Amino acid sequence: MTDIKAFRAIKPRTDGRYPEDLKKLLEPETDHKDIQLKSYLTSFRKMLKSGYFYMEDKPSIYIYENNSQLGIQRGIWTLTEINDSVVQKIIQHEQTLLEHQDKIQAYREQVGLEGEPILLTYYPEPELDDLMTAVISEQQPECMFHEDIIHKFWRITDASIIKSFEQAFRRIKTLYVADGHHRLSAAQSMRHDMQQWMSTLYISTDQIRVREFNRLIIPDIAVNEKDLFNLLYQYFHISAIPNNIPYSPDHHHRIGMCINGKWYQLNLKAELEEIQQESDTVILQEYIFTPFFGISEPRGDQRLKTYDPVKGWPELVRESRENPGTIAFTLYPMSIQQLLAYADQQKHLPPKSTWIEPKVPYGLLIHLQE
Repeated sequence: MTDIKAFRAIKPRTDGRYPEDLKKLLEPETDHKDIQLKSYLTSFRKMLKSGYFYMEDKPSIYIYENNSQLGIQRGIWTLTEINDSVVQKIIQHEQTLLEHQDKIQAYREQVGLEGEPILLTYYPEPELDDLMTAVISEQQPECMFHEDIIHKFWRITDASIIKSFEQAFRRIKTLYVADGHHRLSAAQSMRHDMQQWMSTLYISTDQIRVREFNRLIIPDIAVNEKDLFNLLYQYFHISAIPNNIPYSPDHHHRIGMCINGKWYQLNLKAELEEIQQESDTVILQEYIFTPFFGISEPRGDQRLKTYDPVKGWPELVRESRENPGTIAFTLYPMSIQQLLAYADQQKHLPPKSTWIEPKVPYGLLIHLQE
């Protein structure tokens, strides 16, 4: 059973434009060891008292819509109780970075602010679709603009409608973590000491967009290019990219690689039937990164960097050009069906295997853990 509840969201006072640098004001960017975390809660309370933020007058749940050039994504924003029942129901697909999880847990314990929701997905439910449609047809949304994306909210305060949503969620049998593995893991580890309610955005699987994280190896010692290619030839057909143009793959099981400033396309050999069933991130990790580079634990290895598909591509290209001793690997994104298949088989992907959208800017709706 999934228990959700309405909450009194805390919001910045704006004219419809997203307040920049909000996350920097409320969350540390560096290691927590030398930072007084409770100072962030003190600063937040001062900003709330001064009127920079305000708290909604009634507990609410929200219909949220993300409207970008890539399309419209719509879901339900509420609180979820992280109890033993829901933990058993939620399926995770990705390993967490232990150091990152510890930092999030420390922040949650000492500050308790949630500036962005975890993202849970479920197979389409007509009952929830109908409830959302009914709300949207009767209200005008509140809008927020940020980086060419329109974020829309329909606020629900009616107790009978909220109850209908609560009942519908209790009937959902399986949930998948789309984004927020570290935050969820932190809350799970705390649930036996204190009740945990998490800010959660629920979006059905047909609304989720999956994109890729690319990878860069920064080796400790110079790589023997011949030895690397001898290993790659066991699994891939390899061809140089015409005009040495940075290569972004256009198909599953095609991987881009840049070594010593030269770009190559790696096509997985069709006769490798067992490997054909794996995702490209798993293939790289198990057949290349571990045996050749010795990166067996990607969660904490400083030699491995990842780059998101939004702002990371030019950085990756620049890094591989300016530092030819590095090795870049570029990937094609998994489909949502592949992602859920991994989750259903309880097979964990390497960290940063997927970039999931929508991405919700920090601070649109803030929840303060009590």
